[in-house]
Amino acid sequence: MVQAFYNIGTATVAANGTAVTGQGTQWQQSVRPGDLFGTHKGTGIRIASVNSNTSLTLAYAWTGSAQTAAAYEIQFTPYDAGYQAAIEQLISMIGSGNNAALGALVGAANRLPFFTGAGTMDTTALTPFMRTLLDDANQADARGTLGAAPTASPTFTTRADFAGGPAGLEIVSGAATPAKHTLRYGTGNLVLSAAPGGNLYFNFDSGNDVLIGPQGRAAYHRGNVLGAVGQSGGVPTGAIIDRGSNANGEFVRFADGTQITFRQVIYSTTITTAVGNGFWASDVVHAPFAASFVAAPIVQVTALRPAGCPYGTYASPNIPTTSSMSISIVSVSSIGAAFEHPVNVVAVGRWF
Repeated sequence: MVQAFYNIGTATVAANGTAVTGQGTQWQQSVRPGDLFGTHKGTGIRIASVNSNTSLTLAYAWTGSAQTAAAYEIQFTPYDAGYQAAIEQLISMIGSGNNAALGALVGAANRLPFFTGAGTMDTTALTPFMRTLLDDANQADARGTLGAAPTASPTFTTRADFAGGPAGLEIVSGAATPAKHTLRYGTGNLVLSAAPGGNLYFNFDSGNDVLIGPQGRAAYHRGNVLGAVGQSGGVPTGAIIDRGSNANGEFVRFADGTQITFRQVIYSTTITTAVGNGFWASDVVHAPFAASFVAAPIVQVTALRPAGCPYGTYASPNIPTTSSMSISIVSVSSIGAAFEHPVNVVAVGRWF
């Protein structure tokens, strides 16, 4: 009758430990996971793994007292118990529906099975081209199969460097250390500065340039050159140039804070008040600016001689404020008729 346990050699195990060390044992050839260690103490603990001829790992902590190089006993588990557990596990796997779903598929050339849900499957086309992509070992091989550009930025310095590139795209100029490279595509040129941090812009044959700034943003174009300018804490925001008009004339604002206003005032009056060697008009014209300044601007006024007026006149401005100024008309001779004197007013200053 075959012995139902193994007890050759001695064993060492700590209290509450799971590691068992053998002395003079041949466990790899004699015992297996699932057998019970410690039946010499009355209750065996299942062996989780047989690591070597002299090393076991228990599935649970040793409940007995510590022993060192002491007698022991391992009770064999009947093979039919292991077979039963394996069969039960196999039945459980089959019962999930996955095997049934796979078995229900009808295989065909160039078809690949895939799951459509829990326990359900279908097939999808696997073309010959996709098979050539699936066997690629890395990204570079996959890009080669796809004919895609490499992830690293290519270096082009001459026309020959771009052989085989997209149709219609060619290097127009370039050298080993040029100031810039020019790529031509269709009717436009893409100009790249060779200097670190240099600009990139697209030049159209019509003469309009679009400058590409940092992170690929278009730094200058019609959409952000002309528009509403603004500022925040002295830092320009918005567009570069802003132009507008209202009842008080026209204005132009620049992102650097410069502002120009201009208008024409019609001055209809007589010039008969003697002052020194000349004559002044009897009233003053108030001329608001089309947009206010942050400080009093520099003003240039010019009086135009109206048709029929016998003498030349000039405009005398008073000190302007941030929003307006006053103007008087002066003549070297008395003018009794009320002629309409056009006066052009240009003011230059800052809006912030």
